[in-house]
Amino acid sequence: MKRLERIMNQNTNQPNIQEYFGIVVIVDALGASNYSIEDCRKFLADLEEIDSLKEKFLTIFHPEPKENEWQGARILSQTMKNAKTSQFGDTIILAFPIEDQYNCENLTITYFVASYLCGLIVQGLVHKIPFRGAISVGNFLWEDSNERILGPAIADASKWCDATEWVGIIFSPKANYWLSTLIEKTKTIPEGALLLTCYDNFICKYKAPLKVPLKEPPNSYDNLEYFFVVAWPSFLHYCQIENKQNQKSEQLCGTSLFEKILSDIPKPKGTELKYKNSVEFFNWYGTVVKKSHNR
Repeated sequence: MKRLERIMNQNTNQPNIQEYFGIVVIVDALGASNYSIEDCRKFLADLEEIDSLKEKFLTIFHPEPKENEWQGARILSQTMKNAKTSQFGDTIILAFPIEDQYNCENLTITYFVASYLCGLIVQGLVHKIPFRGAISVGNFLWEDSNERILGPAIADASKWCDATEWVGIIFSPKANYWLSTLIEKTKTIPEGALLLTCYDNFICKYKAPLKVPLKEPPNSYDNLEYFFVVAWPSFLHYCQIENKQNQKSEQLCGTSLFEKILSDIPKPKGTELKYKNSVEFFNWYGTVVKKSHNR
């Protein structure tokens, strides 16, 4: 009888489901569908190492800011502390709950999320895991005990996750308009000027290579060929490496490092365009964005 009561009680326990508004990222690994069992073992091991870097990155912002610190630091810390992560197969989902969707502080949060994603893509390339994905904003449900996530923001990011032919992460059309609104709003406040001057270190506007080119877009999708994208080439163009023998940091040639990384990655027949587009983005960033910083 007592056993039956326990079973009944277990069946009536409802999962703890919470609703959030936030930034949602979905990325997957190109070519994972062709992995052998040994490839899958290596992928999981590499992903564990990459994931540990994510935890280190997020914990930088966990400590409670001091009382006299900038309010934005407090909001950023809370957002990173509440970050949600989920994974299925080669797909990784990251969600960052935010409270006021049009608060200018969200631009700072997006900036730091993009900086983490730059590192994720470059670390992936180093481990021969080319990542592609999309960022959306909106409502989602999170079930904590099983790390399950569902909602309009997930559906939007998922729809755009594999819409591109490259290694990289785009903002969905919805996220593009949301981000544009934040940028325009931030231009009106003095403290936003500094952030906007260095924004393209991690986010830039680029004509992302889509699998299926957009037809004549409706009014709400004007100029949609140009997306906000994660500016991951910045991590290579501005990279430094520590010389352990003489304890000095030395500037590397980003192009030669990128070429070396690419040469080590397997490129099955049919993936040539993805890598060609990725190289073009890398070169564009170096000749357009980085060059503008050196003026």
